[in-house]
Amino acid sequence: MLDIVTTLKDTPFPNILVAGGILFLLLAVAGQIAGKIEIPAERQKRAGIIGTLLLVSGVLLHVLPKSASTPATAGTGPPPPTSAAPASIPASASIPAPLAAAGSGIPTAAPSAIVSLTDDCFAQYVSDIAADRVKTIEMGTVDFQVIAPNQPKDGVIGIKFTELNQAVAGMRFFFIPGSNVFKIETVVDAQCQAMENYANASRGGDKRVLQNWDSLQMRLGDQIYTVSLAYDSGEIGATTQHISP
Repeated sequence: MLDIVTTLKDTPFPNILVAGGILFLLLAVAGQIAGKIEIPAERQKRAGIIGTLLLVSGVLLHVLPKSASTPATAGTGPPPPTSAAPASIPASASIPAPLAAAGSGIPTAAPSAIVSLTDDCFAQYVSDIAADRVKTIEMGTVDFQVIAPNQPKDGVIGIKFTELNQAVAGMRFFFIPGSNVFKIETVVDAQCQAMENYANASRGGDKRVLQNWDSLQMRLGDQIYTVSLAYDSGEIGATTQHISP
């Protein structure tokens, strides 16, 4: 008996229905099977109906899943695209790739051009910099705290310079703690266009390298501004000035 139960448990249900249908149909026709299973003549008709229902149900259960799993053919044209291809941005409107993790090195050259891709191009310009490392400084501010003593000193820093709350320039730079040296990555104008018209006003030489307390001089049209960067007592500070005209 246990073997029969195990066999039935492992047999697909449609097969059981088909086998049962055949069994009932044999009873309906012959009235008995092997002399062991026998039903009265008045019940043979009922057995035929049950056998037919079981047989048809088993066959349908075999056929229907195959029909449902076969995809319908819908035309001969190519399938519609699954997603739209992203629009490409022209090379002239590219934003510089985010810098590598802090302390991984200093870029050797600045991008040739940066253009506004949003209403606030400065937000795009510093989008890869942590918010607490981005500051806005009004021209004429003295000893502005850019990086607090409890903040990491290595890693890129961003500054937006304003005049009467209107953006005039932006800058990205690094501080090298072991040498007390500032290295400029890029300087941009109010439209986030890269500019090269700046210099180390304190000592000349490489305009992208400032010693501690050196001043960077920027010319924007007929306007000249200076930015002095300093590291003292664990903090990085900046002093800005509009010197001309």
